[in-house]
Amino acid sequence: MAQPAPQPASSDKKSAEAKQRGIDVMCNAAGLLALSIGTCVPARAPMVLAMKGGDAASTAQTMGLMSTAAAAAELLMNPILGGLSDKYGRKPFLVMAPAVTAVLHTAVFAMPKTLSVNFMDRVISGALIFGFTTPLGAALQDLIFSKPPTMAELGQIGAAGGKLGSNFGLGFCLGPLLGSKLGGEKAFGVSAVLFALTAAYVAKNFEETLPENERKEFDPTSITPFSFVKLFQTKAMATLAATIGLSSFGEYSNIYDINFLFMKTVMGWGQQQVGLFAAAFGASQILGGRVSKAVIESAGQETYSKLGFAAYIVGFACVGSAKSAVRLGLSLFFLMFGHQRSGEASALLTAHAGAKGMGRGEVTAASANLAAALKIIAPLMYARVFAHNTSGGRNRPGSPYFLICAFLVAAQAVFMSYDRDSLKKATAK
Repeated sequence: MAQPAPQPASSDKKSAEAKQRGIDVMCNAAGLLALSIGTCVPARAPMVLAMKGGDAASTAQTMGLMSTAAAAAELLMNPILGGLSDKYGRKPFLVMAPAVTAVLHTAVFAMPKTLSVNFMDRVISGALIFGFTTPLGAALQDLIFSKPPTMAELGQIGAAGGKLGSNFGLGFCLGPLLGSKLGGEKAFGVSAVLFALTAAYVAKNFEETLPENERKEFDPTSITPFSFVKLFQTKAMATLAATIGLSSFGEYSNIYDINFLFMKTVMGWGQQQVGLFAAAFGASQILGGRVSKAVIESAGQETYSKLGFAAYIVGFACVGSAKSAVRLGLSLFFLMFGHQRSGEASALLTAHAGAKGMGRGEVTAASANLAAALKIIAPLMYARVFAHNTSGGRNRPGSPYFLICAFLVAAQAVFMSYDRDSLKKATAK
Protein backbone atom coordinates (compact mmCIF):
# COMPACT_ATOMS: atom_id res chain seq x y z
CA MET A 1 0.00 0.00 0.00
CA ALA A 2 1.41 3.37 -1.03
CA GLN A 3 2.45 5.68 1.77
CA PRO A 4 1.46 9.37 1.64
CA ALA A 5 4.28 11.61 0.53
CA PRO A 6 5.89 13.65 3.29
CA GLN A 7 5.40 17.40 3.28
CA PRO A 8 8.58 18.83 4.71
CA ALA A 9 8.14 22.23 3.08
CA SER A 10 4.93 22.94 5.02
CA SER A 11 6.51 21.77 8.26
CA ASP A 12 9.62 23.85 7.63
CA LYS A 13 7.45 26.89 6.90
CA LYS A 14 5.56 26.50 10.18
CA SER A 15 8.82 26.03 12.03
CA ALA A 16 10.28 29.16 10.42
CA GLU A 17 7.16 31.15 11.28
CA ALA A 18 7.26 29.97 14.90
CA LYS A 19 10.95 30.86 15.09
CA GLN A 20 10.29 34.33 13.71
CA ARG A 21 7.45 34.88 16.18
CA GLY A 22 9.78 33.94 19.01
CA ILE A 23 12.46 36.33 17.76
CA ASP A 24 9.89 39.14 17.43
CA VAL A 25 8.68 38.64 21.01
CA MET A 26 12.25 38.74 22.31
CA CYS A 27 13.03 41.87 20.31
CA ASN A 28 9.89 43.58 21.63
CA ALA A 29 10.79 42.57 25.19
CA ALA A 30 14.29 44.01 24.71
CA GLY A 31 12.76 47.27 23.50
CA LEU A 32 10.48 47.49 26.54
CA LEU A 33 13.38 46.72 28.86
CA ALA A 34 15.51 49.45 27.25
CA LEU A 35 12.66 51.95 27.55
CA SER A 36 12.38 51.06 31.25
CA ILE A 37 16.13 51.45 31.83
CA GLY A 38 16.49 54.57 29.73
CA THR A 39 13.76 56.44 31.58
CA CYS A 40 15.82 56.58 34.77
CA VAL A 41 19.27 57.02 33.16
CA PRO A 42 19.19 60.86 33.07
CA ALA A 43 17.78 61.07 36.61
CA ARG A 44 20.15 59.19 38.92
CA ALA A 45 23.38 61.16 38.49
CA PRO A 46 21.71 64.57 39.10
CA MET A 47 19.99 63.13 42.20
CA VAL A 48 23.33 61.92 43.59
CA LEU A 49 25.01 65.19 42.57
CA ALA A 50 22.41 67.10 44.61
CA MET A 51 22.99 64.82 47.62
CA LYS A 52 26.73 65.53 47.28
CA GLY A 53 26.18 69.29 47.30
CA GLY A 54 27.18 69.74 43.65
CA ASP A 55 30.63 68.15 44.03
CA ALA A 56 31.27 66.51 40.63
CA ALA A 57 34.42 64.62 41.68
CA SER A 58 32.71 63.14 44.76
CA THR A 59 29.67 62.24 42.64
CA ALA A 60 31.93 60.48 40.13
CA GLN A 61 33.45 58.39 42.91
CA THR A 62 30.02 57.48 44.35
CA MET A 63 28.57 56.59 40.96
CA GLY A 64 31.65 54.52 40.22
CA LEU A 65 31.21 52.63 43.49
CA MET A 66 27.56 51.99 42.62
CA SER A 67 28.47 50.52 39.24
CA THR A 68 31.30 48.47 40.71
CA ALA A 69 29.04 47.06 43.43
CA ALA A 70 26.43 46.20 40.78
CA ALA A 71 29.08 44.29 38.86
CA ALA A 72 30.07 42.41 42.02
CA ALA A 73 26.43 41.44 42.62
CA GLU A 74 26.21 40.32 39.01
CA LEU A 75 29.25 38.10 39.52
CA LEU A 76 27.36 36.24 42.23
CA MET A 77 24.00 36.11 40.44
CA ASN A 78 24.96 35.24 36.87
CA PRO A 79 26.19 31.65 37.37
CA ILE A 80 23.16 30.88 39.54
CA LEU A 81 20.62 32.31 37.08
CA GLY A 82 22.42 30.81 34.08
CA GLY A 83 22.52 27.34 35.61
CA LEU A 84 18.91 27.54 36.78
CA SER A 85 17.75 28.67 33.33
CA ASP A 86 19.38 25.55 31.82
CA LYS A 87 17.30 23.46 34.25
CA TYR A 88 13.98 25.33 34.51
CA GLY A 89 13.93 27.19 31.20
CA ARG A 90 14.36 30.82 30.22
CA LYS A 91 10.91 32.27 30.91
CA PRO A 92 10.87 32.34 34.74
CA PHE A 93 13.97 34.53 34.81
CA LEU A 94 12.84 36.79 31.97
CA VAL A 95 9.77 37.58 34.09
CA MET A 96 11.54 37.78 37.45
CA ALA A 97 14.24 40.33 36.55
CA PRO A 98 11.97 43.23 35.45
CA ALA A 99 9.42 42.45 38.18
CA VAL A 100 12.02 42.79 40.96
CA THR A 101 13.45 45.96 39.37
CA ALA A 102 9.96 47.49 39.33
CA VAL A 103 9.79 47.03 43.12
CA LEU A 104 13.25 48.57 43.63
CA HIS A 105 12.52 51.62 41.47
CA THR A 106 9.30 52.13 43.42
CA ALA A 107 11.43 52.39 46.57
CA VAL A 108 13.57 55.13 44.96
CA PHE A 109 10.38 56.92 43.90
CA ALA A 110 9.17 56.82 47.52
CA MET A 111 12.55 57.82 49.08
CA PRO A 112 14.42 59.85 46.43
CA LYS A 113 16.77 61.69 48.81
CA THR A 114 18.02 58.59 50.61
CA LEU A 115 21.45 57.64 49.22
CA SER A 116 21.34 54.12 50.67
CA VAL A 117 18.09 53.36 48.81
CA ASN A 118 19.56 54.72 45.58
CA PHE A 119 22.68 52.64 46.14
CA MET A 120 20.71 49.44 46.79
CA ASP A 121 18.54 50.03 43.73
CA ARG A 122 21.54 50.73 41.48
CA VAL A 123 23.37 47.61 42.66
CA ILE A 124 20.53 45.09 42.43
CA SER A 125 18.70 46.50 39.41
CA GLY A 126 22.02 46.93 37.59
CA ALA A 127 22.80 43.25 38.14
CA LEU A 128 19.28 42.21 37.13
CA ILE A 129 19.58 43.90 33.74
CA PHE A 130 21.94 41.07 32.91
CA GLY A 131 19.69 38.65 34.77
CA PHE A 132 17.33 39.44 31.89
CA THR A 133 19.71 39.68 28.94
CA THR A 134 21.58 36.45 29.84
CA PRO A 135 18.53 34.13 29.49
CA LEU A 136 17.36 36.27 26.56
CA GLY A 137 20.60 35.56 24.69
CA ALA A 138 20.35 31.87 25.55
CA ALA A 139 16.74 31.79 24.31
CA LEU A 140 17.77 33.35 21.00
CA GLN A 141 20.40 30.65 20.57
CA ASP A 142 17.84 27.97 21.51
CA LEU A 143 15.68 29.08 18.59
CA ILE A 144 18.41 29.39 15.96
CA PHE A 145 21.29 27.02 16.74
CA SER A 146 21.40 23.35 15.90
CA LYS A 147 24.04 21.07 17.44
CA PRO A 148 26.64 21.94 16.31
CA PRO A 149 25.63 25.29 14.78
CA THR A 150 26.29 25.84 11.11
CA MET A 151 28.02 28.89 9.66
CA ALA A 152 24.67 29.93 8.19
CA GLU A 153 23.15 29.86 11.69
CA LEU A 154 25.99 32.02 12.99
CA GLY A 155 25.01 34.57 10.35
CA GLN A 156 21.32 34.23 11.28
CA ILE A 157 21.98 34.93 14.93
CA GLY A 158 24.06 37.93 13.96
CA ALA A 159 21.17 39.30 11.90
CA ALA A 160 18.69 38.55 14.73
CA GLY A 161 21.05 40.29 17.14
CA GLY A 162 21.01 43.31 14.85
CA LYS A 163 17.22 43.47 15.01
CA LEU A 164 17.27 43.00 18.78
CA GLY A 165 19.84 45.79 19.05
CA SER A 166 17.67 48.05 16.91
CA ASN A 167 14.67 47.52 19.19
CA PHE A 168 16.85 48.05 22.24
CA GLY A 169 18.05 51.29 20.67
CA LEU A 170 14.48 52.46 20.09
CA GLY A 171 13.68 51.95 23.76
CA PHE A 172 16.90 53.65 24.79
CA CYS A 173 16.11 56.54 22.47
CA LEU A 174 12.64 57.22 23.88
CA GLY A 175 13.45 56.41 27.53
CA PRO A 176 16.00 59.18 28.19
CA LEU A 177 13.76 61.72 26.45
CA LEU A 178 10.96 60.77 28.79
CA GLY A 179 13.22 60.61 31.83
CA SER A 180 14.84 63.98 31.19
CA LYS A 181 11.40 65.59 30.97
CA LEU A 182 10.21 63.94 34.19
CA GLY A 183 13.41 64.21 36.22
CA GLY A 184 14.17 62.94 39.71
CA GLU A 185 11.79 60.59 41.49
CA LYS A 186 9.10 60.95 38.81
CA ALA A 187 11.43 59.30 36.29
CA PHE A 188 11.92 56.37 38.66
CA GLY A 189 8.18 56.07 39.26
CA VAL A 190 7.42 55.83 35.56
CA SER A 191 10.38 53.47 35.06
CA ALA A 192 8.92 51.18 37.74
CA VAL A 193 5.62 51.01 35.84
CA LEU A 194 7.46 50.25 32.58
CA PHE A 195 9.46 47.42 34.19
CA ALA A 196 6.21 45.94 35.49
CA LEU A 197 4.74 46.12 31.97
CA THR A 198 7.86 44.38 30.60
CA ALA A 199 7.38 41.51 33.05
CA ALA A 200 3.68 41.25 32.12
CA TYR A 201 4.46 41.24 28.37
CA VAL A 202 6.98 38.42 28.71
CA ALA A 203 4.66 36.40 30.95
CA LYS A 204 1.88 36.61 28.37
CA ASN A 205 3.72 36.34 25.05
CA PHE A 206 7.02 34.47 25.48
CA GLU A 207 6.94 30.75 24.71
CA GLU A 208 9.61 28.66 26.39
CA THR A 209 12.50 27.91 24.00
CA LEU A 210 14.36 25.22 25.95
CA PRO A 211 12.84 21.75 25.39
CA GLU A 212 12.56 19.41 28.36
CA ASN A 213 14.94 16.89 26.77
CA GLU A 214 17.71 19.53 26.46
CA ARG A 215 17.62 20.71 30.06
CA LYS A 216 20.56 20.13 32.36
CA GLU A 217 20.60 19.37 36.07
CA PHE A 218 21.59 22.28 38.25
CA ASP A 219 24.83 21.60 40.14
CA PRO A 220 25.16 23.99 43.12
CA THR A 221 28.79 22.97 43.64
CA SER A 222 29.71 24.44 40.26
CA ILE A 223 28.43 27.90 41.21
CA THR A 224 31.30 30.33 41.53
CA PRO A 225 31.86 34.01 40.74
CA PHE A 226 34.73 32.81 38.60
CA SER A 227 32.59 30.69 36.26
CA PHE A 228 34.08 32.62 33.34
CA VAL A 229 37.30 30.61 33.80
CA LYS A 230 35.51 27.80 31.91
CA LEU A 231 35.56 30.02 28.83
CA PHE A 232 39.35 29.65 28.63
CA GLN A 233 39.46 25.86 28.21
CA THR A 234 41.04 25.95 24.74
CA LYS A 235 43.15 28.40 22.79
CA ALA A 236 40.25 29.30 20.52
CA MET A 237 37.87 29.83 23.45
CA ALA A 238 40.46 31.94 25.28
CA THR A 239 40.90 34.13 22.19
CA LEU A 240 37.16 34.70 21.86
CA ALA A 241 36.64 35.28 25.58
CA ALA A 242 39.48 37.81 25.66
CA THR A 243 37.92 39.61 22.68
CA ILE A 244 34.56 39.86 24.44
CA GLY A 245 36.15 40.99 27.70
CA LEU A 246 38.29 43.72 26.17
CA SER A 247 35.39 44.92 24.02
CA SER A 248 33.13 45.18 27.08
CA PHE A 249 35.14 48.16 28.35
CA GLY A 250 33.27 50.18 25.71
CA GLU A 251 29.76 49.07 26.73
CA TYR A 252 27.35 51.87 27.52
CA SER A 253 26.57 50.37 30.95
CA ASN A 254 30.18 51.12 31.93
CA ILE A 255 30.21 54.74 30.79
CA TYR A 256 26.78 56.33 31.14
CA ASP A 257 27.56 57.69 34.61
CA ILE A 258 30.80 59.30 33.44
CA ASN A 259 29.02 60.69 30.37
CA PHE A 260 26.95 63.00 32.57
CA LEU A 261 30.04 64.37 34.32
CA PHE A 262 32.00 64.76 31.07
CA MET A 263 29.21 66.64 29.33
CA LYS A 264 28.51 68.81 32.36
CA THR A 265 32.20 69.69 32.64
CA VAL A 266 32.97 70.22 28.93
CA MET A 267 29.65 71.36 27.51
CA GLY A 268 28.03 72.84 30.59
CA TRP A 269 25.05 70.57 29.92
CA GLY A 270 22.36 69.79 32.42
CA GLN A 271 20.07 66.81 32.88
CA GLN A 272 17.87 67.56 29.88
CA GLN A 273 20.73 67.93 27.40
CA VAL A 274 22.43 64.75 28.67
CA GLY A 275 19.07 62.99 28.33
CA LEU A 276 18.91 64.14 24.72
CA PHE A 277 22.40 62.73 24.09
CA ALA A 278 21.37 59.39 25.62
CA ALA A 279 18.32 59.43 23.34
CA ALA A 280 20.57 60.13 20.36
CA PHE A 281 22.77 57.22 21.41
CA GLY A 282 19.66 55.06 21.42
CA ALA A 283 18.78 56.31 17.94
CA SER A 284 22.26 55.27 16.79
CA GLN A 285 21.50 51.78 18.09
CA ILE A 286 18.28 51.67 16.05
CA LEU A 287 20.10 52.58 12.85
CA GLY A 288 23.12 50.50 13.85
CA GLY A 289 20.98 47.40 14.25
CA ARG A 290 19.62 47.82 10.75
CA VAL A 291 23.06 48.57 9.32
CA SER A 292 24.65 45.55 10.99
CA LYS A 293 21.86 43.27 9.77
CA ALA A 294 22.30 44.55 6.20
CA VAL A 295 26.11 44.26 6.27
CA ILE A 296 26.02 40.75 7.77
CA GLU A 297 23.53 39.54 5.16
CA SER A 298 25.42 41.10 2.25
CA ALA A 299 29.11 40.99 3.17
CA GLY A 300 29.20 38.42 5.96
CA GLN A 301 29.65 38.39 9.71
CA GLU A 302 33.46 38.58 9.57
CA THR A 303 33.45 41.76 7.50
CA TYR A 304 30.97 43.41 9.82
CA SER A 305 33.05 42.54 12.91
CA LYS A 306 36.10 44.32 11.45
CA LEU A 307 34.02 47.34 10.49
CA GLY A 308 32.32 47.43 13.90
CA PHE A 309 35.51 47.49 15.94
CA ALA A 310 37.16 50.12 13.74
CA ALA A 311 34.08 52.36 13.89
CA TYR A 312 33.83 52.12 17.70
CA ILE A 313 37.50 53.09 18.10
CA VAL A 314 37.03 56.20 15.94
CA GLY A 315 33.73 56.99 17.67
CA PHE A 316 35.18 57.04 21.18
CA ALA A 317 38.17 59.08 20.00
CA CYS A 318 35.66 61.65 18.77
CA VAL A 319 33.87 61.66 22.14
CA GLY A 320 37.11 62.14 24.07
CA SER A 321 38.16 65.09 21.91
CA ALA A 322 34.70 66.67 21.72
CA LYS A 323 34.32 70.35 22.52
CA SER A 324 31.01 70.86 20.74
CA ALA A 325 27.72 69.15 20.03
CA VAL A 326 28.80 68.75 16.40
CA ARG A 327 31.77 66.60 17.41
CA LEU A 328 29.53 64.51 19.67
CA GLY A 329 27.17 64.05 16.73
CA LEU A 330 30.08 62.82 14.62
CA SER A 331 31.00 60.34 17.37
CA LEU A 332 27.46 58.93 17.34
CA PHE A 333 27.70 58.44 13.58
CA PHE A 334 30.78 56.23 13.95
CA LEU A 335 29.50 54.42 17.03
CA MET A 336 26.38 53.50 15.07
CA PHE A 337 28.38 50.99 13.02
CA GLY A 338 29.84 49.12 15.98
CA HIS A 339 27.10 48.31 18.49
CA GLN A 340 27.07 44.61 17.44
CA ARG A 341 30.85 44.32 17.09
CA SER A 342 31.18 41.43 19.58
CA GLY A 343 28.27 39.40 18.24
CA GLU A 344 30.37 37.07 16.11
CA ALA A 345 32.84 36.37 18.90
CA SER A 346 29.96 35.59 21.29
CA ALA A 347 28.27 33.20 18.87
CA LEU A 348 31.54 31.42 18.10
CA LEU A 349 32.34 31.13 21.80
CA THR A 350 28.94 29.54 22.48
CA ALA A 351 29.59 26.99 19.73
CA HIS A 352 33.04 26.11 21.07
CA ALA A 353 31.76 25.87 24.66
CA GLY A 354 28.85 23.69 23.53
CA ALA A 355 31.39 21.27 22.09
CA LYS A 356 32.84 21.09 25.61
CA GLY A 357 29.47 20.18 27.11
CA MET A 358 28.43 23.59 28.47
CA GLY A 359 24.75 24.58 28.31
CA ARG A 360 23.77 27.79 26.50
CA GLY A 361 22.53 29.40 29.68
CA GLU A 362 25.77 28.43 31.38
CA VAL A 363 27.82 29.91 28.53
CA THR A 364 25.91 33.21 28.37
CA ALA A 365 26.07 33.50 32.17
CA ALA A 366 29.82 32.81 32.18
CA SER A 367 30.30 35.44 29.42
CA ALA A 368 28.23 37.90 31.44
CA ASN A 369 30.36 37.09 34.48
CA LEU A 370 33.49 37.88 32.54
CA ALA A 371 32.03 41.27 31.64
CA ALA A 372 30.85 41.73 35.23
CA ALA A 373 34.32 41.03 36.61
CA LEU A 374 35.68 43.73 34.33
CA LYS A 375 32.82 46.06 35.29
CA ILE A 376 34.07 45.95 38.86
CA ILE A 377 37.18 47.62 37.47
CA ALA A 378 35.87 49.74 34.59
CA PRO A 379 33.42 52.30 36.07
CA LEU A 380 35.59 52.97 39.11
CA MET A 381 38.67 53.19 36.92
CA TYR A 382 36.95 55.68 34.58
CA ALA A 383 35.73 57.70 37.57
CA ARG A 384 39.24 57.89 39.01
CA VAL A 385 40.77 58.74 35.64
CA PHE A 386 38.19 61.51 35.23
CA ALA A 387 38.69 62.82 38.77
CA HIS A 388 42.50 62.80 38.41
CA ASN A 389 42.43 64.55 35.04
CA THR A 390 40.00 67.27 36.14
CA SER A 391 41.65 68.22 39.44
CA GLY A 392 44.96 69.75 40.52
CA GLY A 393 44.94 72.15 37.59
CA ARG A 394 44.56 69.36 35.01
CA ASN A 395 41.96 69.75 32.26
CA ARG A 396 41.73 66.45 30.39
CA PRO A 397 38.10 65.33 30.92
CA GLY A 398 38.14 63.16 27.79
CA SER A 399 40.84 60.83 29.15
CA PRO A 400 38.47 57.93 30.01
CA TYR A 401 37.31 57.73 26.39
CA PHE A 402 40.86 57.46 25.01
CA LEU A 403 41.47 54.65 27.49
CA ILE A 404 38.42 52.89 26.04
CA CYS A 405 39.94 53.28 22.55
CA ALA A 406 43.03 51.41 23.74
CA PHE A 407 40.91 48.51 25.04
CA LEU A 408 39.02 48.32 21.75
CA VAL A 409 42.23 48.28 19.71
CA ALA A 410 43.42 45.37 21.85
CA ALA A 411 40.08 43.56 21.39
CA GLN A 412 40.25 43.81 17.62
CA ALA A 413 43.88 42.67 17.55
CA VAL A 414 43.06 39.61 19.66
CA PHE A 415 40.03 38.69 17.54
CA MET A 416 42.07 38.90 14.35
CA SER A 417 44.29 36.12 15.77
CA TYR A 418 41.35 33.68 16.06
CA ASP A 419 41.79 30.48 14.01
CA ARG A 420 38.62 30.25 11.90
CA ASP A 421 39.16 26.54 11.21
CA SER A 422 39.16 25.71 14.91
CA LEU A 423 35.37 25.38 15.22
CA LYS A 424 35.20 22.59 12.63
CA LYS A 425 37.95 20.75 14.48
CA ALA A 426 36.25 21.21 17.85
CA THR A 427 32.82 20.00 16.71
CA ALA A 428 34.29 17.07 14.77
CA LYS A 429 35.73 15.52 17.95
